[in-house]
Amino acid sequence: MQQAAGVAIGRRASNFATPPSIVVRGMRVYLSFSQLFEAGAPLDWKSTDHSNAIPSIEAAISCLADVGMADAVAAAISNIVIFQSERNNSFFHPSYPRTIFINLDRSHDKFHLIEEIVHQTGHSLLHELSPDGSLFVEIDAEFVSTSGAEADDHGGTAATVRFHSMVTLALICQCYVALLQRSSELDAVLMGRLAFAARKLAPDIQDFLAQKTILQNPGLRIIRTVLNNYGEMIARHGGALTALNLDGQPYVFDNVLFRAANAL
Repeated sequence: MQQAAGVAIGRRASNFATPPSIVVRGMRVYLSFSQLFEAGAPLDWKSTDHSNAIPSIEAAISCLADVGMADAVAAAISNIVIFQSERNNSFFHPSYPRTIFINLDRSHDKFHLIEEIVHQTGHSLLHELSPDGSLFVEIDAEFVSTSGAEADDHGGTAATVRFHSMVTLALICQCYVALLQRSSELDAVLMGRLAFAARKLAPDIQDFLAQKTILQNPGLRIIRTVLNNYGEMIARHGGALTALNLDGQPYVFDNVLFRAANAL
């Protein structure tokens, strides 16, 4: 769950000029990170105007519109802040509601942007609906990773962190399945991204199915939807997904590593 773990965000800056921005489908996209925060925020960012990423940003949001997700994203968030860092991943921070922070990859890949926008929008929406997660899970209940999977510690109880993980990964999978259905030809890298997200989603589903009693009614309804969508995804794409080599992938999917591992 990427909620700016270990990242101390500065207070809202009031003495900086407004950073460059564009508006895409009702969302304000800020093309510079540093001016939004007081100096000294310990993030490994570069004070850069990322206007050269505008075509990729617009292409990513256009793809979301093609599969009916752009309006849902725009309903959940108001601002997207673009930055570029070698050490910090994209994140959502509760101090900046309805705002997500997206780390560009080296190639400004539109699928990377799609995944990060969907991922962090999921965190933002879940937090807005239930800041402590109690709407979805019993936050004081013991949560055991029966699958052996461990979620990153990004604040909140273990159950809340893993619930965020499950929902955001399920949204990413849903998005990629929809994009594959609209594609006239199989995109191997897109399929690889789906396989990567599905591999991380499976243990989250397994653990919550094993401990359903800690789920509140809204959480139960969500996991039923997640499970149904997961089953349909495996029925349609399972063979292709398991044939892919995901060895060596870091936390954030790496196109270069995937292409090399799969001789693309």
